[in-house]
Order: sequence, then C-alpha cells, then structure tokens
Amino acid sequence: MFSYGLAVYFLHLGVLEHEVSDTIKCITTLGVSMSVFQKLQSSINECNLDGYLELLHPDFIFLRHQFSKELNKKDWTPIVSDMFKSMAEGKLSFEKARCIYENDKILVLHHIGIFPDNTREAILEVHTIYNGKIIKTETGATRIDRQKKSVSNS
Repeated sequence: MFSYGLAVYFLHLGVLEHEVSDTIKCITTLGVSMSVFQKLQSSINECNLDGYLELLHPDFIFLRHQFSKELNKKDWTPIVSDMFKSMAEGKLSFEKARCIYENDKILVLHHIGIFPDNTREAILEVHTIYNGKIIKTETGATRIDRQKKSVSNS
C-alpha cells in the first residue's frame, strides 16, 4: 500500500490503489469500475482470443511506435491471433500484470513479456477507451537483460 503522504496526494487527485487479485494491484478513479482491465487480463490468462477481440472497438487502432505504423482492427487481428496461438503453445507469456491507472477513458498497465526466443521485456500499455471498448492501444517496451553484470576489482 502507499505511504501515508502519497496516499493523501492520490486521494486528493481522486484515485485510490486497491487489490484486484492476490497479484494485481490497480490505481483507479474512485467509484469507477475496472471492468476493461479485468476483462483484458481474463482474456489473456485464459488465452481467449474472441474475448480479447470483443474488447476492441470497431474503429480500433494499434500504434506500433517501433515501425511508426498504425494498424486498424482488421490488420491487428492476424497479428494478435498469432500471439494468442503462441501463448496457447507456451511460447509466449505475460507475467506480473498490474493496472497502474484506469477510468472510463484510459487504462494504463504494465507487465513483463517473455517471448519465444526467451527474451524478456517490460511492457507499458496505454489503452484509450471509448464507450467501454478499447479504441486505441500504444505500447512501449524495454528489453530486460537477465544476466547480471559483474564488477571486477582490477
């Protein structure tokens, strides 16, 4: 839980941290449902592609910063279908998911992605929400080096 000073600051802003499950914490606007985050996590945890696609607005856009390209829902579907297939095969997984902030307009979450080549990335996702559906997604990722660097005394 927050330290006292930070908790007072966030309460002043109208947000509150609370437990979503034993492993997921969320900071959300007071009184606002976390249904988009819960449904998103459920679709990922259950490897439910149809459930995931149902969360996307018909005008959905995925912004791929690494390629400076926007994909609409039709173009994003085969890519995310392959991702869900890899998850079902145990080649791709996401762990330590946590909701940083959610209200009826935005969802910000963070998790760790473990990819088929065994690389790991810390992933920050920002989902813009419109009428209860995700209309835009942007992600940022930082590769996590699993090897610790040693310091030698020469």
